[in-house]
Amino acid sequence: MDRYLLHTENESFELSQDDINALDIIENDKDSFHILDKGQSNSIHILDFDPNHKLISLQINNRTVSFKIDDQIDQLIKKMGYSLKKEHKFSSLNAPMPGLIVDVLVEVGQSVSEGDDMVILEAMKMENIIKAPGDGIVADIVASKGQTVEKNQVIIEME
Repeated sequence: MDRYLLHTENESFELSQDDINALDIIENDKDSFHILDKGQSNSIHILDFDPNHKLISLQINNRTVSFKIDDQIDQLIKKMGYSLKKEHKFSSLNAPMPGLIVDVLVEVGQSVSEGDDMVILEAMKMENIIKAPGDGIVADIVASKGQTVEKNQVIIEME
């Protein structure tokens, strides 16, 4: 029997295929449904659906709710202690070459994701954008705008 775990910001609950089959569902149009559940009438509109990330946003009786859906495979992977998404955290951003820091594009406390622009470094008369090699939060900016740095010198420390 298929079982799904639905997660909102505040709670999680389980939904089985039997639970779904017990609902009286009438499709009004492509993204709009009327659902009767144990005598309670509900109007549901699909606002957004991302099948790749298993995310759905619904308007249920004029209240917007977003869910992350874990299917049986997701649940099994979590039960085994694995994760589908690998986090690419890093402890510091180091200068890839000697040069002059033209600009620091982040602030202390800012959250960055892999690929975000962090620093502009001038080396051999060319400006190079140094990107975040992973995810993290800026803990300290060690080197500042106008400062010369050596290869592998720490520019930004991360949490």
